[in-house]
Parts: sequence; C-alpha cells; structure tokens
Amino acid sequence: MLTNPIPILHKSCGYTLSQIMAACKMPHIKRETVRSMTHAHRLPEHMHKRLFLPTMIAWANAVNNKEPQAQQLWACYFPDHEPHIYHIMAFQFYIPTERLVKETGLSASTIRKILRRPKITKRQLRAIYPFARAYCDALYSKKSRDGRDPRYVRIHRALTDHSRLYQPGEIIAD
Repeated sequence: MLTNPIPILHKSCGYTLSQIMAACKMPHIKRETVRSMTHAHRLPEHMHKRLFLPTMIAWANAVNNKEPQAQQLWACYFPDHEPHIYHIMAFQFYIPTERLVKETGLSASTIRKILRRPKITKRQLRAIYPFARAYCDALYSKKSRDGRDPRYVRIHRALTDHSRLYQPGEIIAD
C-alpha cells in the first residue's frame, strides 16, 4: 500500500473523477469507488502504478507554476529523493520519449523504467549528458529574449548532484 495521489489530484490540481477513472484504465471501476479512494490514505500497488503518469504531469505543472502541492505529489512516488535529469527533461520540459531515445541511444522501454525510478546510474547520466548540457546552456544564454532563464539551475543540479545517482552495489528495484 502506497501513498494516495488521488486527493491531491482531485482537490488541488482540478482533476475530475472522470479523468481519474480514465487514468486508472479500468473500465469496470465505478464512480463511487473512485470517490471513496479520494478519502483513502493508501492505494493498492496496481492502482498506484496506473496513476504514475497523471501524477507526474500534475507535479511538473505544479513545479512550473510554483504551486504548493508539487512537493506532495512528488512524495507520493519518490519520498526523500530529488528528481533526476530524466524526470526534469521528460516531465518539466515536456521532451517526448522519442526525442530522449534519439538523443541518448537508450530504448523507449529503458527510458520508461528510468522515469519510474528515484535514481539513475552513471551510464544513464552519461547517455543524456550532452543533450541536457546543450539544453542547459541554451537556457543560460544571455541572448535569450527575457534574459537568463532560471530553470537552467534545475538541469545543472540534476547533472552534478551525486545523491541522484545509484551508488555502486546499491540495489535497483523495479
């Protein structure tokens, strides 16, 4: 049983019960069941996995709009961890998986696994580093329309912070 993101999605992020039902991908689920899940503290694992993508999208929107529920949404899936570079590139900067596949040389299934993990390996960091560094430099450019974009700090921290990497011998659970 894992922390329930449904109350935050429903009350703070404006998701309707119909949208949550669609995200659950269970055609037989009843509206009353979803309504009762908005008051539950924990969810079964299979429901928690199905709500990952809408929760991460809501988290990215909350971070980009500087809303207070962003930390609560993040804690539903990765408590005590900071977002790694793939989270930032995929969710906060809306870079599609196809582009990440092209830039990193990793498969789409590998990137989907990486997005569900709290940390990445050094090899995965090396794969995205040139693309992320170029993106960071573009945001840092003094020639941009409104001056330097403060979002470059997120990318720079994700690229240089070693606490976002798996340490040798650390178990990677899927």
